[in-house]
Amino acid sequence: MLKNRCLKIILNLIFVLLPLAQVGLAQISTSDSLTVWLDYACFKFNPQQDSLLGPGQKLAYVEIYYALDRSQLDTSAVEDIHAILNLSMKIEDFQQNNIDSLSWTVGCTVFPTDAAQTNFILYDLQALQLLAGEYILNFQVNQANTSKVGRQKMTLKVPDFSDQHLKLSDIQLALGADPDTSESKFVKAGRMILPNATKIYGATSPVLYFYSEAYNLSPGSADNTYNVSYSILDSLGNIYKEYPSSSIKKPGSSSVILSGLNISTLPNGKYQLQINLEDPLSHSKATAKKEFWVRKETPATQLTSEERFVPQNEQEAEIIRAELSYIATQDELRMYDQLNLTGKQSFVKEFWNKKDPDPLTPVNEFKIQFYQRIFEANQMFASQSDDRKTGWRTNQGRIYVVYGKPDFIERHHYTRQVKPWEKWIYNNLQGGAYFIFSDEDGYGVFRLVHSTARGEKNDPDWEKALQEIIEE
Repeated sequence: MLKNRCLKIILNLIFVLLPLAQVGLAQISTSDSLTVWLDYACFKFNPQQDSLLGPGQKLAYVEIYYALDRSQLDTSAVEDIHAILNLSMKIEDFQQNNIDSLSWTVGCTVFPTDAAQTNFILYDLQALQLLAGEYILNFQVNQANTSKVGRQKMTLKVPDFSDQHLKLSDIQLALGADPDTSESKFVKAGRMILPNATKIYGATSPVLYFYSEAYNLSPGSADNTYNVSYSILDSLGNIYKEYPSSSIKKPGSSSVILSGLNISTLPNGKYQLQINLEDPLSHSKATAKKEFWVRKETPATQLTSEERFVPQNEQEAEIIRAELSYIATQDELRMYDQLNLTGKQSFVKEFWNKKDPDPLTPVNEFKIQFYQRIFEANQMFASQSDDRKTGWRTNQGRIYVVYGKPDFIERHHYTRQVKPWEKWIYNNLQGGAYFIFSDEDGYGVFRLVHSTARGEKNDPDWEKALQEIIEE
């Protein structure tokens, strides 16, 4: 019933294997000027494909979804309104061993005719096979003949589908699921599943489409159905909305779960979709979760709603305190800590009112910029955080939120002699300042070791400290 994924890769994925090169001290001095979103989903291979690798192999089929804002592309470097994008991704384990490398080229329209529907977002996917385990994906896109470049990093957690227990695949979020009989790489189960790598839904995409697969259903004549239901969880993991359970006839030991939920009544914020699967015959249950965001307004107004940024309980009050600690004074934080929940709600409203650079406008521009940076930091630095989600809490995430996007980034890559480190340069910060981050442990977690900005960590011997780290 499920697609033959080996054939799908041959038809839809042309890739080049790149050996892991030893990169010297050559510096990349560039500004990441293209915003890239990444997402992924893992599915089980069918038995025929698994057998090709021999017994005991725990291989999964992994789809990498990426999205790009086409409005950021350089229109002066295109021909007949088409831009050429050079893309690559490298997958490593947490010991920095190279697992796989792919590179490919795509063309896209710079002035898309469907701009009103897609908001200039280009969506695409690549597919590969990985053994069960945890990996780091480094993704890069460059517009040909320009200095436009975008980079993104993401943790891949590949499940083990080899046992016979009831299981669900990962959830693929989608923007649509129209019937389609073509051989497109987006087609699954006779539907065009257009991936939504941004994980954002709102006014132009009010239906949360999703695709998943159920494995190891127990066939039998006594009860040949399984039950599936859906729940929406809020940012704290509590059930926000539940949908009634449906009983579905088993097509065999595996089945496709494909649906769409109208989320137009959900307030702005972060949520999780949860699929609940039950097999009455085997008395087994399985669940899968996927994070998504609701943003109903355009970027210029999406953060004017107070409901998302005023704490509704003490847990949210702690989260908001952590966010505000980046820009609040110590006196303000001490005052916040002494208040009850009602007082903290009033404090947050007054705090942002004081920060509003132009009270005559209907939006608080400073507040919009602050939370937009938090969102972007979560996208860029989540793989460095302890929970793989809160990228804004990392060293690089904090600097990004407080000071914004650097004008230039120098990246010094790994060799046998040198561990990775980065230099972020801000030309207009305090007359020119920079930040040095070092991947001291070699696991892709960059920590601040030195800066010339006032109030930040300053170590005049930072170069010597890097050398000492190298020599250990």
